[in-house]
Amino acid sequence: MSTSRISKKAPRAHAHVCPAPRAQLLSLQQAADELGLSFATLRSWVWMRRIESVRLGRAVRIRRSVIEALIEQNVMPADRRISVVA
Repeated sequence: MSTSRISKKAPRAHAHVCPAPRAQLLSLQQAADELGLSFATLRSWVWMRRIESVRLGRAVRIRRSVIEALIEQNVMPADRRISVVA
């Protein structure tokens, strides 16, 4: 005769549900793909602390907001004196 144990723990209520459809934390490979960089480059930036990262045990993640800020900080404005011929 088998006796099964019934869990008496209440189901966990999620305190925060992410409203954005995109993940907020990206793996190094996902972040590298979004930036158009190699995995090795991004990994070395994390090691040199050129880019902010989140460590979850051995896993390293990059916040999407850090990626977006990095892009915004490195935008080069166009030279308005040069005309573009279509």
